[in-house]
Amino acid sequence: MPKTDSTGVSTTARPTGRQPGLDGLRGLAVLLVVLFHLDVIKFGWLGVSLFFVLSGHLITRVLLSRPERSRLARAKDFARNRLIRLGPMYFLCVGIVTVVALAGGYTAVTKNVAWLWTWTANLRPLFPGFGPGGFPGTVPMWSLGVEIQLYLLWAITALLLPRHWFRWMVVALAIGGPLVRVLSYLLFDSAGVPDQFLLLAVYMSPLTYLDAFAMGACTAFPEVRAWLARFGKVLLSVAVAGLAGFIGYVVLSTGKVTEDLGFPVLFRQYEGWVWQYWLVALLFAMAVYYAGESTRLQRLLSVRPLVRLGHISYSLYLLHASVIFLFTELWMTDYTPWSLGGLAAAVGAFIVSVLLAELTYRLIETPFLRLKRRSLVLTVPARPKEAAV
Repeated sequence: MPKTDSTGVSTTARPTGRQPGLDGLRGLAVLLVVLFHLDVIKFGWLGVSLFFVLSGHLITRVLLSRPERSRLARAKDFARNRLIRLGPMYFLCVGIVTVVALAGGYTAVTKNVAWLWTWTANLRPLFPGFGPGGFPGTVPMWSLGVEIQLYLLWAITALLLPRHWFRWMVVALAIGGPLVRVLSYLLFDSAGVPDQFLLLAVYMSPLTYLDAFAMGACTAFPEVRAWLARFGKVLLSVAVAGLAGFIGYVVLSTGKVTEDLGFPVLFRQYEGWVWQYWLVALLFAMAVYYAGESTRLQRLLSVRPLVRLGHISYSLYLLHASVIFLFTELWMTDYTPWSLGGLAAAVGAFIVSVLLAELTYRLIETPFLRLKRRSLVLTVPARPKEAAV
């Protein structure tokens, strides 16, 4: 029988502390994204969806913690610590991109600088004047805008709603993601977004990732984890069977195995943008759940190199696109991924990206992480004298 606390909430499999399985999963996510931008794995962009599922889990854990503090105090703690965690590296990279764009005359970047500095680059396709192109250093920044916007939504709802209402809202969003995407498509279409950018606007919208974020959030609730302990394998089977079935259908209908396995970024075919994101998010949510348990997957993800990639994943995510550009566009203008020279360029770009991420993690991220931890300790309310032991 599951254990419960004094409020009747199950405490079974409540995730606590830093978990190497989740760090390894984050390392796998950033590895997929880097390999995608190196043009080595065509479906590696799915690492972005995995990041959103992981973020939903971790942020919900943070928001559910320390219920003894007032809502205003928890809101201040959350805002301060998210800014300390994400702000320094992000604004350093935006500053460098801004200087380079101004010096090099990259007008596609300079006219959109305000969007970068306000974490809203993902919303640019919704407004007149948007066009493709830009500077490679800005490639990862749209998804960080999505993340910040979802953080804001999660913080507001978690701190304003009663806990059980917040939980049911999360479950509803996890289930209703495809409907939300359809409604957002219709909304953007009625707002006059040009047809050629309509699916891109949906893809870059925070609404598209509500189900991924919510599925990750579900795995942070002890009550839901207790339910997943019984039915998790069923959900995992649904996700695997659905995705495998789609790949098989694509192979049979086209007569070939495509490099992206039928998972292009925008999922234009078969209306995949409606339902495939949901299946992918479900698969990743189950990976997050089992990575936090004592399972074979957790042990597999806890290998030291993968965990280390997870630790430096934020710096690596922000920096890798610029390094890849230097190696594959400037140094080797005829870059071909699987040629001998292409493999050399890809390996070089990967090694330099990792080394640079390790350096910035130690010199920039770590001092601010210490500041974040110290601020959490300082805001813990002192125990009454009569309760001291």
